[in-house]
Amino acid sequence: MATNSYVPPEVLQEVSAARDSVWNDHKLLPLLADHRNANPVVLRAVLEAVAAKLDEGERPHAAVLALADRLVA
Repeated sequence: MATNSYVPPEVLQEVSAARDSVWNDHKLLPLLADHRNANPVVLRAVLEAVAAKLDEGERPHAAVLALADRLVA
């Protein structure tokens, strides 16, 4: 779903709060950050999820880079 370009921002935001496994979260968060419909609310939700992952000792590098890319663009 996160790769479907027609998914509305409201759904992306809801998905950003879902947690499954470390592997799945690390694959999902960058997809959400890169999504063309990710509005500022979605990006903030992804940022908060990434911050939580970092606090837990995880390293969601791809999501961090995807968020940084959005800031530059």
